[in-house]
Amino acid sequence: MSSVDALNEAPSGHPPFAFELVAYEDRVSSVDGKNVMECHAPLCEVLDDMQAAPDALRANYWGPSRVVRAVIDSSIGGQDRVRIVNEAAETAIDFYAGSDGASNKLSALRVNLESKGILDTIVNQRYDAVTAQSTSNGRSSSNADRLNEMLDEPMLMVPLCHGGLVPGLQTFLYHGRHRQDSALYPVRFSRAKHHDRRPFLVDEELDHLRDLSQDRTVVVYDDDSYTGETVGRMVSFFKDTLGKRKGKYIGMVSMDRRMRWSEARVRQGEHWQRSGSRLDKMISHLPS
Repeated sequence: MSSVDALNEAPSGHPPFAFELVAYEDRVSSVDGKNVMECHAPLCEVLDDMQAAPDALRANYWGPSRVVRAVIDSSIGGQDRVRIVNEAAETAIDFYAGSDGASNKLSALRVNLESKGILDTIVNQRYDAVTAQSTSNGRSSSNADRLNEMLDEPMLMVPLCHGGLVPGLQTFLYHGRHRQDSALYPVRFSRAKHHDRRPFLVDEELDHLRDLSQDRTVVVYDDDSYTGETVGRMVSFFKDTLGKRKGKYIGMVSMDRRMRWSEARVRQGEHWQRSGSRLDKMISHLPS
């Protein structure tokens, strides 16, 4: 068994989520010379593909996250943005979980997206080996276990889009097996791919996050880290903008690639949490 296969094994003792039934190789396979992770298509085609396939997640593992990507990258503002981001995220969660009502939710979401005039929005996604590896079931399960050990209150999971979305959703689902009162809201802060200097948020979203963060630990989640700066900035941002509150702020990634003795690692502070040590030993053996 390869290290990737070992990391992708589904934890025993529970009915599998839909994402656990999609082999790692199928998440990064190539069709007609194109990696399935790559996309350059209008949102309407992404939705068509998801609605046409009986097993949408197996046919296109990245489809639900692309819908969230299109919504977050759109110019929709105000309370409409909060509502549709929540609707897109909840639909994605249902698809990755394998919930019976996922297809109906997608149909309702499509109507709302059409009313906002964004079905022709081009969805761009490139193949990213690190993001793909970060979706391993083992890493998501390990981080959920770590959160369950650390937290004495529900969490507000904030996946950083777009790389942190899928591993964040998976970790959120594993965590949900232990408590049902946590919440999730994805936020775009992509310093490398979108050159964001600050989180891509409107005022209404900040108000929504303030409400969600009451009596919840804020968990900023990304796919990987090399310097720790992106997650560190987001933790600091939320500490400054969400106001004084009872609770904690945690930064977490699926793949921690920072040098162990780097200055950046020291600066990151106590809020940083890594995957378990048994996974650390495997990371160096994963394909690039």
